Amino acid sequence: MVLKHRGLVIGLVAISGLVAGCGSSGSAPAAPIPTPTTAPTATTAPTPTPNLLATAAQQYLALAPTLNAQETTLGNGACKSFTTTVQWHACYSQSLPLDHKWLNGLYMITFPSSMMSDVNAMISAETKVLSFEASLADSPNPSADTSDYNGDNTATSDAQAAAGVVRHDLGLPPVPVS
Repeated sequence: MVLKHRGLVIGLVAISGLVAGCGSSGSAPAAPIPTPTTAPTATTAPTPTPNLLATAAQQYLALAPTLNAQETTLGNGACKSFTTTVQWHACYSQSLPLDHKWLNGLYMITFPSSMMSDVNAMISAETKVLSFEASLADSPNPSADTSDYNGDNTATSDAQAAAGVVRHDLGLPPVPVS
């Protein structure tokens, strides 16, 4: 019995060798599939770099028109005439909050670093405007305080010029001179 069993084993080995060799054209046996040792990690798409210039231009344009319209209304109303102390106070006490809102809005915009020197010049000029407006709004006799008034005119001109540079940096058209 042992021989028969042995012959059966030899026969099976021979047959399995023939079956394995059939159709293989002499190629090497396939490599075993490796078993992963760690779970695959999910890959996420890289976060695109935001276009700061375009975003800053949009934010600037969203801020400017409303405040410009309010300043125009003020210029046609409370700031149209400066013949009395009451008129001076009315104008500058209403103009001051608008310029504060403008300055605070500028601080909320993330400008590209390449234009920060121009933005800082505009903020500096606007801060001077606020300073002069505050002194005129609180002055007991603003019509007699021509140094503050002339300083306000100069600071306003400087702020407008600086804003023109920033608008240019942002790729925006200049504001028409009125």
